[in-house]
Amino acid sequence: MNLNNLGKMIYFVARNVNKKTISLRYLFNRLLLAESYYRKRTRSRGFPLRLNIESTNRCNLKCKMCPHGLGGIKRPIGSMTLPLFKKIVDESKKKTEFIYLHLFGEPLLNKNICNFIEYCTENDILTGMASNGCFLTKEISEKLINTGLNFLILSLDGLSKESYENIRIGANFDVVYSNIRSFIKKKDEKKSKIPYTVIQMIEMKENSDQAHSFNEMWRGLRTTIPYVKQCADWGGQVEKLPAILHRYPPTEKRAHCGSLWTELTILWDGSVVPCCVDFDKKYVLGNVTERSLSEIWNGHSMQELRKKLINGKHNEIALCKNCDSYSFGLKKIFLDSLTMAKVVL
Repeated sequence: MNLNNLGKMIYFVARNVNKKTISLRYLFNRLLLAESYYRKRTRSRGFPLRLNIESTNRCNLKCKMCPHGLGGIKRPIGSMTLPLFKKIVDESKKKTEFIYLHLFGEPLLNKNICNFIEYCTENDILTGMASNGCFLTKEISEKLINTGLNFLILSLDGLSKESYENIRIGANFDVVYSNIRSFIKKKDEKKSKIPYTVIQMIEMKENSDQAHSFNEMWRGLRTTIPYVKQCADWGGQVEKLPAILHRYPPTEKRAHCGSLWTELTILWDGSVVPCCVDFDKKYVLGNVTERSLSEIWNGHSMQELRKKLINGKHNEIALCKNCDSYSFGLKKIFLDSLTMAKVVL
């Protein structure tokens, strides 16, 4: 990174950093997590910085790059209830900084999604989610802005109706484009800085030639930025995916992944899995309807996974063996999770 780009990043961080970065409570937790990671402890001394909570795994689309669209998800379809969500938040408040409210479904299909966000806001937990934009009506846009949602990704994977609808099978380009423009207009009318909004294109072989034009199209908006994201690999678990993906083979020598020391992923039924790559619930660590998050976070199953990563035995874990998106080091530790989401995405 040259000095010019470094200067721009420092300026960006300075503008977007929020109080949780300098909060002693959260800073102390981050230091405990860093100490646990770098000292290669299987039992973490801190609490997860971030929770990935699957509000629902229902989806209205069959996208080419998603396990849903490729038939990879065999587990039951459902939505998290409000009482279960509140239980998770009650155990996490004053410790967890950030909660993502999506995983393998469209969060706006959960009728309680605004209640979820509001409950987090009431408990001083920052929130983010991603949406395909199909249900982002003017009414829903108004509600989302009023909930206190901090971070929102809106997906638009093509610049034309043909290319977009060939990727997001079941979606209508004109409707989604109109919904996104309407949302941005509503946010500007309310002069709201939140949610910080990312218009995202997932790059694949068939749309990579549109990446530059996509960035130019959405550049210059207030509290809204474009972002071109590399298509996820899903740990090499989906057979049809490599045909449409720029795939970078994982290296044999790697630092142990930091995700198991910084975050937990909770599916709609309360099942806890190691990370967001486990889309079909292959490595269940426990269930929050039966055990506390703290017990699961440092339970036997989690400690065994950490031990394998520490000892360089990631090849013995199916999720990790072919993963090309593992998190090495703890870059997430040094800033709060919301600022990291804005800087790194």
